[in-house]
Amino acid sequence: MDWILQLTKHDWTALGVAAAAFVLGFVFARFVHGSRRIAVTGEDRRDRRIRELEVDLRLTERKLEDAEHKLESTAEEFDQSMATVVDLNALLEERDSQVQELRSEVKGAVRKTRELRRELTERAEETMREHVRAKEARDELDVMRAGSDALVTEFERVQQETESENSDS
Repeated sequence: MDWILQLTKHDWTALGVAAAAFVLGFVFARFVHGSRRIAVTGEDRRDRRIRELEVDLRLTERKLEDAEHKLESTAEEFDQSMATVVDLNALLEERDSQVQELRSEVKGAVRKTRELRRELTERAEETMREHVRAKEARDELDVMRAGSDALVTEFERVQQETESENSDS
């Protein structure tokens, strides 16, 4: 290791030139080898990259076409769904109007039923009052009939007594 410290400036320059020559030789060899490979195979790395990009482009175009087809079918489905939604909304509005109409009819029927019940209750009360009056009148008539029967019986008895006194005299 001491010998490295003993190298002169001229030795260092020679070592630098040798290292530079080695690196240049290596680069030149790679270049020659690469160009020879291009000459042998007729292929450049850029050509291969271009082909890879073309393949990627074709795949991407296919994916784009598939996506466009899916988008079209989805758009058609969406349009059909929207038409269905519009139809269903119209049907719901129609049903809502029918429900409102039926509710108003039911309210009217309930109101009329209440009026009829009230009238029926009033008539039933009046019928009961008339029934009570008729019973009272019947009872009064029965009492009067009993009284008139008693008077007739008494009158007949008095008449028979009078006739029997007239026939005895």
